[in-house]
Amino acid sequence: MGARFNLVIGDCCNDDIFSVNIEGRKPSNTKGSGIEWDEANIRSLFLNKTPLSVIATAAKEGQRAAAKNGFGSFFTEFLKKSIESHCSRIRANVSWDLVLTQAKIKTSQHLMNSCKEPKTAENGCVQNPDSNIFIGR
Repeated sequence: MGARFNLVIGDCCNDDIFSVNIEGRKPSNTKGSGIEWDEANIRSLFLNKTPLSVIATAAKEGQRAAAKNGFGSFFTEFLKKSIESHCSRIRANVSWDLVLTQAKIKTSQHLMNSCKEPKTAENGCVQNPDSNIFIGR
């Protein structure tokens, strides 16, 4: 509705609603980074003067979005961690393209590493998040 920044996350399967949920291994816990936020990075991502819409989905068409009971979605978790990482002082020249690329890579790698053979989209071992970035209104 005319917002300067829109973030839309669709973390759902592109599959039959009656199918069995795909469940993977929970990612390892990491200790809090303790890294301070960088105001310039936060402004660059969330308060840019140019209107921006970021649309991301956990899985491409025909793939299933994996999660772990009691933990939640892998894509949402890796996206959250990527946003936090790019808002910290250790990053420079941040962009939504970089944030999304990191989350996509981590999600795909995690599923490939936690599944048994064969690695297919049908058994939930292949999950490739997708996204689009629209500049302007």
